[in-house]
Amino acid sequence: MAGINVNAIVDELKDAGYFRTDRNRKVIRYNALYDSFQELNDAQFVNVLSYIIGVENAHNYSYSIKINLDEFPAKAYERYLKFQELSMQPKFEPVADEFMNTYYKRNVAIKKPVTETLTVNTDYSVIVQFLINSDIFTDGNALYKFDIDSRTFNTVTADNIGSCIDCQDVELCNRIYDVGMHYRNMLVNAYNYPVKFQEAEHIHNQIESCKDDASFIAGLIENINPKFENTYSLIM
Repeated sequence: MAGINVNAIVDELKDAGYFRTDRNRKVIRYNALYDSFQELNDAQFVNVLSYIIGVENAHNYSYSIKINLDEFPAKAYERYLKFQELSMQPKFEPVADEFMNTYYKRNVAIKKPVTETLTVNTDYSVIVQFLINSDIFTDGNALYKFDIDSRTFNTVTADNIGSCIDCQDVELCNRIYDVGMHYRNMLVNAYNYPVKFQEAEHIHNQIESCKDDASFIAGLIENINPKFENTYSLIM
């Protein structure tokens, strides 16, 4: 072995955060200087090994060393990076709190009891008040039902308004929907919050789906013992 122990070198490289890629195409190493993983082709890996075990040994044993490294968890790392990126995006809780503390409070403040039973002949002002009491908002164009328990917005349409306001009378539902759309300027305008809720919830769900892999990679990095720092710039 020309004075080197390949297994010992492999163990040192593993400890320092060196991996092989799928099908042994390349080597990936942790670069502590930039707190990131760096991809090395065969020539670059030989160049790095030359500083560790000498030029001749690097050329003779680079392949044997590479194939004995652990395979890099590429998919988990992709989700780790995605987790970091998504973590910089607006979170659901702050968006929900902003809405609750402004527009929802505004809607609560203008709620009033509706004592009469609604019919298709009920005055529009009473129907509007009923919609306000039912937490129906607008963005200036469409109608939205806000569910306080789940803190979600649901778009109100002519087809689903009955389920949004708990009404089974189709004719009355059509009347209420028409009034809501025609007099939507009398409802509290939530502006772009229905969209912001949807986007923030989507980001929240993506973050949750990446959380386990992000934790795994973070733990992997934490257990890496950086070595051979003088080779971090040797990729040519």
